[in-house]
Amino acid sequence: RTHPLSGESPLTAQKNVWISRSGNIEALIRDYHLSFLGPAGKHEESGTDATLAQLRRALGYNLHLDRIDIGSGFASGSTLTISATIGNSGSAPPYHRPRLRLSLLDGLGNTAWSGEFSGDLAHAMPGVPLLLTQSFTLPASLPSGSYALRASLVDRSAGRPDSILQ
Repeated sequence: RTHPLSGESPLTAQKNVWISRSGNIEALIRDYHLSFLGPAGKHEESGTDATLAQLRRALGYNLHLDRIDIGSGFASGSTLTISATIGNSGSAPPYHRPRLRLSLLDGLGNTAWSGEFSGDLAHAMPGVPLLLTQSFTLPASLPSGSYALRASLVDRSAGRPDSILQ
């Protein structure tokens, strides 16, 4: 649960298990928190796409925003306390420590404000909801009006620029 882990099957009989017993393999992926498949396996062969697509969905992390609570009637310059519940339906936590960013978008899709939760998404363990709560102060210059809310993951992995996974 703290380091990436993979599995591979170099023997022909083992390779066939990836296809013939995919339910058992999916259970192993979840039980051992596998993050990726090693290079020696049935997934390297053609004709196995449908079964292996199911296994790939179980690998690694699969974060989703299950709930967000934002007060109503907030205004420019006000402080908001926002709670977000993050679920992980994958087999492992994210190891690269992404952050949850909320943004308010104006009618043209431009970012009028954004703020990041300081909570560590590496604590988003499979099957255990993670509650993040953060207070944000909206800028006094924020024009009144209607905004769309965008939630995204910001990846700040070493050696990589900020990338947004929406």
